[in-house]
Amino acid sequence: MKAMGFKKQGRNFTRKSEGYTELVSVQGSSWNSGDEPWHFYINVAVAIDGVPLRETSKFHADGRLERLAPSAPAAYDLTAANLESLAIEISGYVMEACCRIPDALHDVRTRALQGWYSPLPVPDTWLDEESA
Repeated sequence: MKAMGFKKQGRNFTRKSEGYTELVSVQGSSWNSGDEPWHFYINVAVAIDGVPLRETSKFHADGRLERLAPSAPAAYDLTAANLESLAIEISGYVMEACCRIPDALHDVRTRALQGWYSPLPVPDTWLDEESA
């Protein structure tokens, strides 16, 4: 992730792009124990520059990685044996998802200007004719 320009803080990776900020976060399953495998999910979020955020949020939209990178699995299982290969696999899916973010920003921006938080990507059914 650092090779792609992300900065790491805990389980979060952020990257500033032109006009917005991307966040990729690792969310561990609440069912994890101390044993392998460690089950987790990848979330993606965006904040648009110059658009006010809701008081309770740091981002305008978010979603699971597989919504922006359809070939990505919904969840991952980490073991000591697959750490390196899984990191490479996930970075490929993250790159795919981040390439799709610019296309999703128009709908996110429209909704954010109205004070609404959105899923990524925004479903067509969430867009009304007046705001499109």
